[in-house]
Amino acid sequence: MNIPTVHLNGTSRESLVQQRLTLIDALRDVEKAIGQAWPHGRDYYPQGPDALSAAQQVWHERANIVSDLRDEIIEESQGIFDQEVAP
Repeated sequence: MNIPTVHLNGTSRESLVQQRLTLIDALRDVEKAIGQAWPHGRDYYPQGPDALSAAQQVWHERANIVSDLRDEIIEESQGIFDQEVAP
């Protein structure tokens, strides 16, 4: 993972972490929206018996992408927070 270096001439540690916390909150909102848009059988049954499970698999993959991204940003944020300020 390529984490920014906290140093005197760069963006402050607090700003770098806050930017990522804002992104983490936004990704949680996306996760909530994915849950609200999750496929329901009433919208797929005319397409056949396998349509709902196929749609749910796609949405599950989408949810995993967002979750994995959120986890990466959390890890990056922690790495920034843990740094000493470099000269």
